[in-house]
Amino acid sequence: GDANRQIAGTLTISNGSGLILNNTAVVFNITILGNFILDGTITLPGTLAAFGADIILHGNWTRSATGAFYPNERAVFFTGTGNSLITANNGEIFPYLYFTKSAKAQTIFLNDDISITKILGIGTGTLDLQNKNVILKSGDTTASVNQISSATAQITYSGSGRFIVERYIPTAVGAAPLHLKSWQFLAVPVNQDNQTVNA
Repeated sequence: GDANRQIAGTLTISNGSGLILNNTAVVFNITILGNFILDGTITLPGTLAAFGADIILHGNWTRSATGAFYPNERAVFFTGTGNSLITANNGEIFPYLYFTKSAKAQTIFLNDDISITKILGIGTGTLDLQNKNVILKSGDTTASVNQISSATAQITYSGSGRFIVERYIPTAVGAAPLHLKSWQFLAVPVNQDNQTVNA
């Protein structure tokens, strides 16, 4: 049915099980006041407008090797008063990821890499990369990071983690603005005797 859903504790989706949010309206979310453990599958609605039908999580995000997350362009919000961990086997892809914690001191720690395909928004809270990366994916458009206010949010680098921004270069055949070549050099030209493409 079309209504906001909330669980007071931890939501666990076991291996072999699935949860499908099948709203017909855009404003209804699922709120998890505890942790989210994903060993099965969760599918968010894919036929709605550009907002709503999101996951609002107060605790930790944990996805195992058997877990599958199908966001369908929906958002995940980390909110609440405690710290949170993001743990996901081989990393997690979020179209929209927002941090709306109760205070700047509330920290979201990365235990695995995350990839953003649309927007990363750090409204309130601290993102600690630890030794993992935030990858801003690139296709026809490149994912972006919303403006961060130093009064309410920050990013800390307590380990070797970093931001990686992909670069999308359209190639192959097709209408403009695609390049008409199926491959191209990604460096300045070289003028040297006996220089080969391989070299």
